[in-house]
Amino acid sequence: MQQNGARQLAPCSHPRRVGLPSCVAPRATGRFADLRDFQSCYDDLRKGCASGVNFNCLLSSLAQLAGRLHPQHFEQDAVHKALQVWRQRQHDALVSKLQETAPPAGAPRWDANLSRAGADLIFRNKLFLQSAHISCAAAELGRAILLLQPAGGECGDQPQMASKCGSGHLTATLYPPNFAMPRLDLKKAAVAAALGEQPPPFVLFLGGGHYSPLLTRAQRTATPFPPRELMKLLAHS
Repeated sequence: MQQNGARQLAPCSHPRRVGLPSCVAPRATGRFADLRDFQSCYDDLRKGCASGVNFNCLLSSLAQLAGRLHPQHFEQDAVHKALQVWRQRQHDALVSKLQETAPPAGAPRWDANLSRAGADLIFRNKLFLQSAHISCAAAELGRAILLLQPAGGECGDQPQMASKCGSGHLTATLYPPNFAMPRLDLKKAAVAAALGEQPPPFVLFLGGGHYSPLLTRAQRTATPFPPRELMKLLAHS
């Protein structure tokens, strides 16, 4: 897909219907205690590995979930370079949506009050990608993204270092693929409904200041394939 003369990753379509396990029946009102509790219901999903080089673990995770990077290839040097090109493309798309200065504090927003200046700072210094970047990635890939992370008073709806968070339950946030406001702190029934959609959202886990993909068994055991889509980004950079 071409946008403003730059090559972008095309929207993906990898349908996978998870279904509604009995432990998260539609009447369920509680939240998941932790990742193990979540995986006891969705045992097909397991945490994979993602490269932390240049704090691109979000993009490394999403490349695997979108079927553009085999889990065995996430640490290749060429992949690191291609992810940095993708980060540049995403940054350009994101700043076109953000305000010049941070919006006044008030109701929650899809951009979590990130300004263009803030996004520029994150990009120039290769800092940790935040909530607005997840919204941007969901829109680019044409796929909702479900983020799981330990709950805590300092975290709110903004991905942050898990070491700064408290404990008690797993926070589930659903990012729609259209720059809409994320759905915050979903309970089990809402998570089950989201994962029952067609196509279901990509699922990420944020812990220890690192994004990881929750991969299906099919993704984990797939025959290795070259990261052609990512290499196309590198070739056109």
